[in-house]
Amino acid sequence: SKDTDISVGAYHVLELDTDGTKQAEHFINAVGEDLSGRLIPAVEVRLRGLYRLLPPDYYEAADNLADFCDRIEKQYGVRPVIYCTERTYKNIVASDSRFNKDKIWYESLFSKPDKDMDWTFWTYTNRVKFSFYESGEYLHMTVFHVRPVCFIILLQICNYLASPLSSAIQAAQIVLPLYSTHSSPLPQKIQVLWNFFRMILSSSV
Repeated sequence: SKDTDISVGAYHVLELDTDGTKQAEHFINAVGEDLSGRLIPAVEVRLRGLYRLLPPDYYEAADNLADFCDRIEKQYGVRPVIYCTERTYKNIVASDSRFNKDKIWYESLFSKPDKDMDWTFWTYTNRVKFSFYESGEYLHMTVFHVRPVCFIILLQICNYLASPLSSAIQAAQIVLPLYSTHSSPLPQKIQVLWNFFRMILSSSV
């Protein structure tokens, strides 16, 4: 997909009972030492196997997730998006203040996220098929919580990470006209833009 116009990124499935720092080191070894031209990484927090019946130590799982996110942020200058189900969000992510500022990719297949929940992505179904998708398998469908212009900004900024010396100037030329004319809520827009500019600046040091 890197040879096409499709935006790509790296995704890690967290082992809830395994040291988070070691998992992050494995991720870095597999992905590389920088994320130039890629989307922000994501980490999936899900109960799998026997943990569906016998819940894990949620405190240990939270520690491993926090260690993973901290190591990824130290390496790449940006924290990963946390993909979680209703159950892991409630018992691991929402119950721990270390994840208060992290971007949440929430999977809820039978109900909408709570109105007071601060989510960035929402996977709302895993039972969709398209005639043009050759495998015929079911696909997940996900929505982005902010207006489409913000996702365009995300893609443009990630693309310009490949040339860090000029990335900030080029991204600003795209962002500022959109920022001044778009009608999305100001505080939300400032937060989104700041997170992505911060990623650019950290990659330019």
